[in-house]
Amino acid sequence: MRWLSWFSPDDAEEVVKLLVVAGIAELTVAALSGRLMVLAVQAPSVWRRAGVTRPKRIRQAHLDLVLMGSIQVAVGAAVPDLPLWVTVLIALGAVVQPLLFLPLAMRPGLARARGFQTLVAAVFAATSVAWVALAVTVFR
Repeated sequence: MRWLSWFSPDDAEEVVKLLVVAGIAELTVAALSGRLMVLAVQAPSVWRRAGVTRPKRIRQAHLDLVLMGSIQVAVGAAVPDLPLWVTVLIALGAVVQPLLFLPLAMRPGLARARGFQTLVAAVFAATSVAWVALAVTVFR
């Protein structure tokens, strides 16, 4: 993972920083996506013309981005000795899971597609493993 080469896995301060930075970035995206929700309320015809048939999925993604970003910041600040692999899986899951709601806003049937289901299951499994590892780290 070349993009992680700027710090070593043993550098706990940098691992914490990664989760906090990822959380702040996600909260920034969440704040900006709030404008999309306003558009859904004030000008729903814009969404219809764009092919969005399920605007509630946009709200779902927005709220999930807010929650997951907040959780990342809290965990990053509260758990200083989190292993790098746990940090990366939590950060990836926290970003990918909410974004998976967006394609469903335009193509609700995608939820039944085998490839989409496999992607959702893989992200959920990886994130679940990371959260269990986080709990083990904290309780240790």
